Amino acid sequence: MFKTTQICLFLASVLLIASCKKEQYTSDISVLRFSTDTLSFDTVFTEMGTTTRNFKVYNTGKKTITLTKVGLANSNSPFRINVDGVGGDNITNVEILPEDSAWVFIDATIDPNGGNLPLVVTDEIIFQTETGSKSLDIAAWGQDAIYIKPNTNIAGLPPFSIIPDNTVWNNEKPIVIFGFAVV
Repeated sequence: MFKTTQICLFLASVLLIASCKKEQYTSDISVLRFSTDTLSFDTVFTEMGTTTRNFKVYNTGKKTITLTKVGLANSNSPFRINVDGVGGDNITNVEILPEDSAWVFIDATIDPNGGNLPLVVTDEIIFQTETGSKSLDIAAWGQDAIYIKPNTNIAGLPPFSIIPDNTVWNNEKPIVIFGFAVV
C-alpha cells in the first residue's frame, strides 16, 4: 500500500512538472492588428466631451506580446485613452496573450477656437515594443457653438432658460439648448 502511494505521488509530480510550460514572449510588432484603421468622431461641440469610442488590438501571434508603451503622439492632445481598464497618457507594459486581444477606449474634449467653421483635430495612438511601433489615426470634427443653459428654477418645474424678447439667432454657429427653453 505504501509503495503504491509513493508511485502514484511520483507519477503525479512528473506529470505536473512536464505539463508546465514557460510562457513565451515576443516583441515582433507585426503580430498586432487593429479592428479599425482610423477612429473618428463626427461633429463634436467644443467644450463638451465626446461619447467614448472603442476598438480592439489583436495579437495574431503564437507568443505573448508586451507593449512597452501605449500612448498618444501629441503631448497636448484633446484625446484620452484607456487600455483594458488602465487610463493615462502613456500606459506601459501592456501584455496581450497569444491569439487574444485588448480593448482600447478613447474620448475627447475639444477646446473652442472662436471660429464659425468646423475644425478637425487629429492625433494617433502609438503602440510600441522593444523592436518597433505601430500607430492608429484618430480624428474628431469639432465646432464651436452657442450654449443655452438653464437659468431659471421654479418649484415643481424642471430648470429652464428664458429666451429674451426680440432675440435673433443667426446661422453662424449651432445653438445647443440644454434642458428646456421658453420663448
